[in-house]
Amino acid sequence: MNRDPTIHVEWLDAFLIWAESHGAATRCRPTEKPAGTLDIDTEHVVSNITYWSSGECDAAILDVSSGQSVYQRSWSDLQPADFDTAFAPWLAIVRGHRT
Repeated sequence: MNRDPTIHVEWLDAFLIWAESHGAATRCRPTEKPAGTLDIDTEHVVSNITYWSSGECDAAILDVSSGQSVYQRSWSDLQPADFDTAFAPWLAIVRGHRT
């Protein structure tokens, strides 16, 4: 039996607050599974975290000069209390490439 994921609007709100403290946070167009994103682009990297209110999350960083992925991670049930720990490697790479 397939069950739809539980929607935690408060988790998405917490992500957007967390993300705003690190860059440009955006609430995505409403769908049946609301989401938000954090995008940080520099001359060296294009980076994105997409977080869905179900707790699912994808984080990625691409190197601009090579076009290669330098970071890719997904979570299926990431809760707000874990944002700082979960996203620390992503932030470290992005900050290491800021100019």
